[in-house]
Amino acid sequence: MLTIVADNNISLVNEYFSNLGNVIAKPGREITSNDVKNADVLLVRSITKVDKTLLNNTNIKFVGSVTSGIDHIDVDYLKAHDIQFASTKGFNAVSVVEYVLSSIASFASNNKVDLSNCTVGIIGVGNIGCRLHYALYKLGINTVLTDPAKPIYNCALPTLNYIELPELLQKADIISLHCPLTTTGNHPTYHLLNRNNFAMIKSSGCLINSSRGAVVDNTALAQYLAMGNDLNLAFDVWEHEPNINLNLLNKCQIATPHIAGYSYDAKLLGTQVIYSKLATYLEKPHNNIALDNFWEQFTPTKLTNQQKILDIFNGVSDCYNVTEDTKKLKNIFKNNTLNNKQQFDNLRHQYNSRHQFNLMKIIDN
Repeated sequence: MLTIVADNNISLVNEYFSNLGNVIAKPGREITSNDVKNADVLLVRSITKVDKTLLNNTNIKFVGSVTSGIDHIDVDYLKAHDIQFASTKGFNAVSVVEYVLSSIASFASNNKVDLSNCTVGIIGVGNIGCRLHYALYKLGINTVLTDPAKPIYNCALPTLNYIELPELLQKADIISLHCPLTTTGNHPTYHLLNRNNFAMIKSSGCLINSSRGAVVDNTALAQYLAMGNDLNLAFDVWEHEPNINLNLLNKCQIATPHIAGYSYDAKLLGTQVIYSKLATYLEKPHNNIALDNFWEQFTPTKLTNQQKILDIFNGVSDCYNVTEDTKKLKNIFKNNTLNNKQQFDNLRHQYNSRHQFNLMKIIDN
């Protein structure tokens, strides 16, 4: 019988995959080469490093990652050893956009900012950055974009206003990061924001990172803020996560444990996509899971269309208030001098998933 080793934080992992094989679920950070030595399939999230160290001398033939980013996967190693790889790129894009909108709403409310006079800078215009740009456009908020690839999308988008990174940092009132983490190539993103360009960002501006922690030099940023420089921060991802920089955490107005994409809808979609890809690989029938019982605990909130910008963002907070997640993360590290990675992971594993409110469908009505 097929043996499947899986991160136990993959939603409904047993309900979906038990018809394909014997499922062994355990915390993603605790999956070792010994666990997968005799397994056929490995299913992970972003916290499991999948490389030669983990897979050498194992029977793994298929790796599925329920993530958008793949910087934790040694894709070249998988190809060289004929291991099939599948990911769920874009599965949580709506959830991340809604997280960013909630962070913008919190920033505007706490600082009495008129969003109609703001410019939002989007760094990285892939699936998520594109969706955020479109949402802000529909709300009447100006955006500027930077992306070395300068992608052009074949969809109903307004003109994409691309500028270079230094100009964006100086022009934007709110900056949101949506680039992958890369260390090689012509445009590496590792420490893209660093001690050399922090000062370009507007004083009292807002920096939102829901992409990858190491896109921002966390240590240098904490030191920059300790010198009295003023920035509003909304961080969902952290360098060296889960051993996060407590000095930086204390400076963040919004701080969450890598849950921007953790709406219940997105988590289910991620599971469904990987299940479908694995079933196809195995040439097995795709058994549909009856999900009605899993939705009963949620009562989606809907926004009223044809509202002004401020009213829309008040409605965003009614649908998802990111400050509640911030309180939970800050509370577990309150008065602590050392990081507790287990508590960080517990917040993710036990996260009371929110329901997507799909802003665009509401305001398009």
